[in-house]
Amino acid sequence: MRGLYFIEHGLTEAQADDLRQALQESLAPTGLQGYEANASASPSTSLLGACQRTFLSSIGIYDLSALRPDSYLQIGISVGLNKPVLIIAGQGVTSAIPSVLDRANTWLYTPPLRSNRDLQRAVLRSLDNEKAPEESEDEPQPYCTFCQHPCQGWRKPARGKGFLLLDGAHPQWKDLGRAVREALEPTGLTPICLSQLTGRVMPLLCEMRLAVLASEFTLLDLSAPCDPEQYIALGMAISMRRPWLLATSQPEALPPILQHASRLEYANDQDLRQHLAQYVLKSRYPAKFDATQGATAQLELPFWLQLEDWIARFKVQTSRAMEGALQLLLIEEGQLRQRCRMTPKMAITAGRDPECDLGIETQGASRFHADFLFTGQGLFVVDRQSTNGTFVNGNRVLSDEQVALEIGDRVRIGPAEVIVWDEDELPEEFKQFLPETGRIVPQTIFVNLTDGLVLVNGKVPVACLSSSEISLLEFMHQKGRNTTATSEVAEIIYGTGKVSRMIVASFIDGLRAKIEPSPSNPRFLVAVPGTGYRLRTRGGQLVLRPR
Repeated sequence: MRGLYFIEHGLTEAQADDLRQALQESLAPTGLQGYEANASASPSTSLLGACQRTFLSSIGIYDLSALRPDSYLQIGISVGLNKPVLIIAGQGVTSAIPSVLDRANTWLYTPPLRSNRDLQRAVLRSLDNEKAPEESEDEPQPYCTFCQHPCQGWRKPARGKGFLLLDGAHPQWKDLGRAVREALEPTGLTPICLSQLTGRVMPLLCEMRLAVLASEFTLLDLSAPCDPEQYIALGMAISMRRPWLLATSQPEALPPILQHASRLEYANDQDLRQHLAQYVLKSRYPAKFDATQGATAQLELPFWLQLEDWIARFKVQTSRAMEGALQLLLIEEGQLRQRCRMTPKMAITAGRDPECDLGIETQGASRFHADFLFTGQGLFVVDRQSTNGTFVNGNRVLSDEQVALEIGDRVRIGPAEVIVWDEDELPEEFKQFLPETGRIVPQTIFVNLTDGLVLVNGKVPVACLSSSEISLLEFMHQKGRNTTATSEVAEIIYGTGKVSRMIVASFIDGLRAKIEPSPSNPRFLVAVPGTGYRLRTRGGQLVLRPR
């Protein structure tokens, strides 16, 4: 599986294009593929989406040239998942890098950013976390991608009766902190203040992570301006599956990523004191607390159940969608030559021409002999006015006539035979056609055009396409077997057809590296000399799910 990376930034569109291009060119030799690159200065990333891409990626690259709460929150999510992070920023704007990240792997550049070997080395340095834990008589601590060694910040202390109050440096926090402590005093919970953490025993970020693990829940009031440390700590609580609570008197000012998160909204400090205790007690101890009217919100622990459900559905649904319930088995000269998985709204062609999805090498078959159509309502075969005819279970098919097929039917195409089967194990009468080395396990490449994920055999993601790559594949897929001119490719990617063929070819090579099993010998995205490129599904081995 190729490693995936994603980019989080607050740059302008032009600056973001430079950043994506520099990363793509710098990391291409390493096999790392971009999972997502935000195309606008104000991307609307959901909290669930942020966790999903962090979960699937090997590393997160954060450009902190601009102050953005969403970036700090997602850094906390990465740290809580113990995922490597690389902090980058343009020279002269390093004030956006908070002191809590002073030990993070950081790389500074001079705008505009260009492909650079130092950038490649910085990413690889962040991924170099294969070190073994040091020998110790005590229980070994997990390796920390931030510290680059086994870290006490990952130990699981016995939790007391405390909660982590994410207070900050803004003067308004003095009154907010007092209101929170007074409101929760009847619960017997003791506040642990973020401002009390010093980072003397271990790095401050690791101490924050330890405080999150030790607390009953983490509380952040977003009514006052927040520091980066507060957002990072909240991100860690979210990703480490610790309960977290948001409160605010200014819901319209929430960061984009938290716009749809549940929260306690209040009018003033007196209103906060009145409702906060009920809010917390109902969320943490529902069996012991007689809920009163108005206390309806929940702490955000169920959010992780939602994410785990997504992971489960992701694995099952993509596998089923890719592999399909029907398959065509091409038997030629007593051997199973090809296995084609069928999905709804799919059409493939069998014949001798290299463009055919089911390629028949021996004489007796026409160049384009027959079509197999899977409409979702059934599977059909159509003879394309072939010389020697198409036969279903011994009965000849009239030219251009659609004949319905069922499981077990045999379609004779010249000297070859196509058997219709489902996903069950092959019966003994078919197993005789298997090679001596055993059964064939075909590789099917599945591309989801909604989020750009590329999967092999529907089980694991291997890459993620950029928005330009998605647009190009979608355009070529709509054109079917027609060739897409080089100028059309350039227009889709760069917004102008006046781009050299070498630049377009370089882009195509990058796309092939993501979707081709063997990019040096492309089977799906093929060149048409002097004209452009053509997209082929090759017998259902490339499956594109539309948006």
